[in-house]
Amino acid sequence: MGYDALHSGLATFPEALGMLTASQIVPRLHDQVGPRRLMVVGGAGAALIIVLLAILTVTPQPLALYPSMYLLGASVGLLFASAQNAAFVTIPPSRTADATTLLNMQRQTAGAFGVALAGTLAASPASPTGTGGAFAYRIAFFALAALCLCASLVALRVSDRQVREAYGAADPRPAHEEAARPGHAFPGAEPDPRP
Repeated sequence: MGYDALHSGLATFPEALGMLTASQIVPRLHDQVGPRRLMVVGGAGAALIIVLLAILTVTPQPLALYPSMYLLGASVGLLFASAQNAAFVTIPPSRTADATTLLNMQRQTAGAFGVALAGTLAASPASPTGTGGAFAYRIAFFALAALCLCASLVALRVSDRQVREAYGAADPRPAHEEAARPGHAFPGAEPDPRP
């Protein structure tokens, strides 16, 4: 689109806001909707928006770019946050640090692979019209959309029931602990005299 560094950064900034929004929504929807549906919607939504962005590179429309980037961030956030919640439910507390390290390493590796793939395809001079540029970028966008769609298909293998059962097994709360949670009083406890 011919943006300089400042405008490129501002154009991609809404993606971070979308991920922030998704990270706040996923915990509320996780129990009601289930991680599988959230991951499938996130992956498919990201693929659809990337295809839309591939079309936008042909006829630049800056006003459509900002909401697209926000929705892309929200879709990727749905996918990542739901996957992380589903993956960590079976990890015992003593292994959480190891699992977090492995997850971050895997995420960084996958991100580097995606950037390398997109960069390689975008730099490719091959084009049926001989112009290269826009065609190569569209191919890179379509490849990334295909990866998001693959993630969405893999998410279909996640069992909502098993995740719910794992949550129940990982956090068995006796009745007296349930009552002791914030906002609840112990049975038979004296009322708090503080105002």
